[in-house]
Amino acid sequence: MNIDRINMFLAVCIHGSISRAAEALYISQPAVSQGIKELELELNVELFHRSGRSIKPTQEALQFYPYAQALIQANERAASVFKRDASLPVLRVGCTVTIATYMLPEIIAHFATLHHVQLQITVNNVATIKERVINNNLDVALIEGVPDNNTLAYFRVGTVDLVYVASPSYLMNRRGCYHLLTREIGSSYRKYMDRIIYDDEIESVISWTANNNETLLHAAIGGHGVAVLPRIAVADYIQKGILDIVVFHYATFTEEIGTINNAFRTHETIIKSFVDTVTHFLK
Repeated sequence: MNIDRINMFLAVCIHGSISRAAEALYISQPAVSQGIKELELELNVELFHRSGRSIKPTQEALQFYPYAQALIQANERAASVFKRDASLPVLRVGCTVTIATYMLPEIIAHFATLHHVQLQITVNNVATIKERVINNNLDVALIEGVPDNNTLAYFRVGTVDLVYVASPSYLMNRRGCYHLLTREIGSSYRKYMDRIIYDDEIESVISWTANNNETLLHAAIGGHGVAVLPRIAVADYIQKGILDIVVFHYATFTEEIGTINNAFRTHETIIKSFVDTVTHFLK
């Protein structure tokens, strides 16, 4: 079976289109289309349903996918035997800021002791990380919150506790409504602040909007209002009396932490290894 055709097949499955597969493989679209047709003739099955510009894998393609993946991996292992200077495989890992700040360094250090892999780390907000995984610019990512995209495989690995916090001076001097220090719309944290925004019994106004927790933390310390933040990020400040927990109708709640990757790539050995390592580490 021709390895180039197998690579084309996998690329179309992963990227969801002939054009994006061609870009990823640095070859022309006609070459990918021809390669897929030749593979379909060889297997005597239709691998993709084509409708206009959309292309979706058939049931036969889904059945063939793990075998195609195994063929590529076997080919790479065989080639590596004779490439003494072969570089380490690369795993591109995405991560949200809170996890990157308080958990990721230890996770990565632990993973590096178990696997000989070159890691490339990207830290950003949830929306950006999800988009980069969907577009296959990242192989796997650690995020807070559950994604609502069917093209992503999600695996829950733990939780993080969240609390409302404000400086004692702000709470002491506050008059009237609460000033809210909130994340941008679309952030997994925003929904917890929306509970306050849309609560008729709590008078509030959005004072700050930021795309990262660090800004909101310092705004809260500076006495500008109430923020919702991970307990792990504010525990020391609470212990030292710099911040107080604010109790509305509830004091503490949890946000899920999970890994995401392209749904077609779930069974890739290196991605499975990373997910397993994170799961065991966070238990």
